[in-house]
Amino acid sequence: MTQPTTTPAHYEAMLADKIRDAIEEWTITDIPQDDESRASTVIIGKPTTELKQDIVISVHMRHPLGPSRDRDQNVTGTARGGMTNSPWHWPRETIGGMRTTEVTGDIQIRLRKKVAADVAGWIISAVKERCVQAINKDWRLNAFSDDFSNFVSIVEAYRNDGYDSGGGSTTIHIGWVDFRAYVHHTNVRET
Repeated sequence: MTQPTTTPAHYEAMLADKIRDAIEEWTITDIPQDDESRASTVIIGKPTTELKQDIVISVHMRHPLGPSRDRDQNVTGTARGGMTNSPWHWPRETIGGMRTTEVTGDIQIRLRKKVAADVAGWIISAVKERCVQAINKDWRLNAFSDDFSNFVSIVEAYRNDGYDSGGGSTTIHIGWVDFRAYVHHTNVRET
């Protein structure tokens, strides 16, 4: 038996890639070089070496069983809750054997520039708004499907918030944009 030459496309990886590409265009490519609110990089997952840059945006796909607001658990955390109390799972539709799932995730914006607090607030607000616009308006996030008969129909930003962290002489301003996507699974057995 030969190994497949390509990996099948799955909607979660496709969604993360499409969101990263859209946000990169809306926060870096289309923003002038001298704009203080121009992002430095957009990545998927937790930033590491990128944290030394001025403005880092990272895309996090939340664990579907973890509706917790503990932001650091979004990518690597353990599942919390059970199938009976997870609001992300919608009941399957009665016609056609289709089930719909709400998949959620976050965009994290980290500002490390040494600027006044009011300027930092303005920069974070501008970047958050560009991320919201990228998710709600970019053509890449129109409906798409994967290789497993899953169909993503709607991707939207629905909440944003932020806070400050750090210590000593370093202050890191952090903003969050939450997004959700509705995935329709057509490969479901009706009982």
